[in-house]
Amino acid sequence: MKNLDAHFDGLMHAFNNAYEEEPPWMVVCNDDGADGFLVIDDTGTDDGNVYETEAEAQDVANQLNKEAMEAGDDDFYIE
Repeated sequence: MKNLDAHFDGLMHAFNNAYEEEPPWMVVCNDDGADGFLVIDDTGTDDGNVYETEAEAQDVANQLNKEAMEAGDDDFYIE
C-alpha cells in the first residue's frame, strides 16, 4: 500500500506544480500619468488597451490566461 500512496503523492505533486506557475497575463497600474489599469504579459508587453477599473482589466487578463492555457499542451486543464 505504501507504493500506491507514494505513486499518488508523486502524481499530485506534479499536478500541483503545473498550476503554481505564474499566469502569463497580469494587471498593473498605468504609470503613464493617466488613470487606469493595463493588462501586460510576462514579457512586459501590454494588450493595447487602458481599462478604467481593475476588475475590468482582471476579467480581460483572466480571459487571456484561459486562452493561453487552452492553446498549450496542458493535459490537466479543466474548465
